Amino acid sequence: MQMNTYWSAKKNQYAQVRSYTQEGKLEDYEEEGPNGEKIKYCWTIDEDGDLIPKRIEKPEDDTGVAVQTWKRRPQEGIIVTMWELARAMNGKSDQTTKSGIKGAWYLLHDENVDPELRRLYNANLRQLFVDLIIWLLIGNLMLGSLDKQVK
Repeated sequence: MQMNTYWSAKKNQYAQVRSYTQEGKLEDYEEEGPNGEKIKYCWTIDEDGDLIPKRIEKPEDDTGVAVQTWKRRPQEGIIVTMWELARAMNGKSDQTTKSGIKGAWYLLHDENVDPELRRLYNANLRQLFVDLIIWLLIGNLMLGSLDKQVK
């Protein structure tokens, strides 16, 4: 039963399509302005007493209560991560215009890529390397014991 659960979990870990969990965190809402600057909003009360979001254009406008949005965490399988890295190496990724090893390196390390996706890509690659090492280690141990039994 445990092996069945293990292989089922491994299948899900490798073959899951990208989705977003309900877990996450609140982050201040920001928009990018025409010159690349970040525009923030805060909550304020208008003349009618209604709570409305207001663009912060100067420090006096900031009420101290930022408009926040819920940022969900992405999940995807290791195969999807490898596919995205291969697309980046071919120059077909929607997250980078670079190609080759630089494209894959960009997805894993550049600050312009979504930090949650960057964390996910690195975690999936680490898990792939751990699995490969474990499978090679167990395979060599089994091969060594089979070799002794044959002789």
